[in-house]
Amino acid sequence: HSTIKKAQDQLPAVFFRPHRGYLINKKHVVKYSEKEILTSNDFSVPITKSRYKEVFYTLGTLGKLLISFMSLNFVNNEL
Repeated sequence: HSTIKKAQDQLPAVFFRPHRGYLINKKHVVKYSEKEILTSNDFSVPITKSRYKEVFYTLGTLGKLLISFMSLNFVNNEL
């Protein structure tokens, strides 16, 4: 196992690896494209072709959850 893999195994599931040399907290992803992720501190992280589908599945699911939460929060604030 690599050192990053060992670290990932000890961290909460909110962390993922878009590239073998990086661990990212999903909560700090601002935007992403096919080739890179931009974090809240303006750091650009590459996405490898071998992890592309995993990254988009992970972030796509997260995006749906955030939209649901924001919609729910908006509705609750309206009441």
